[in-house]
Amino acid sequence: MSVKAGAVEAFAELIESDIIPLVRKLRGFQDVLTLIVPGGREAIGISVWSRRTDADRYGRCTEKEVMSRLALLLDDFGTAKTFRLCNSTFHKIGSGEPL
Repeated sequence: MSVKAGAVEAFAELIESDIIPLVRKLRGFQDVLTLIVPGGREAIGISVWSRRTDADRYGRCTEKEVMSRLALLLDDFGTAKTFRLCNSTFHKIGSGEPL
């Protein structure tokens, strides 16, 4: 995502106060990471879900609402991609499936 000039702090606050509480209520939600380039405007959002079906449900039902809430703070939404989680030291999880 590309955050509008001067809006990085407001973006981070909106994620913390509005977006995280919203997605935390959803079935299968595990974690969200928001990365912002220091001193820049580029941001990456990573959400972790229990199952692919939970992530797909978020994409169909809630992602549009999340993007609507962020719209005033972003120049570009970027592209959403789905990945299979191979491993995580945060969650001590992994699919065990071959890459």
